[in-house]
Amino acid sequence: MNRLEAKINIEYKQNQIYQANYLYISSLDRELSVKTSSGLDECVAVNILSSDASPTSSIMASNSDNRGQKRKRR
Repeated sequence: MNRLEAKINIEYKQNQIYQANYLYISSLDRELSVKTSSGLDECVAVNILSSDASPTSSIMASNSDNRGQKRKRR
């Protein structure tokens, strides 16, 4: 299993506004690619441990029928 760990720092006007640790696992990327190419609606959740040790969740939804369309605001 290929893994890549990185620290993400976002700065604006020389002030750090966000910092997080990021873990990329290639097997999850391959699995997502296979599932989305099959035409099924899938949702993947990724937990990131931010610098203050509070978990941050990011959800990526994939729907092959809606690619290229604008998202409606809620």
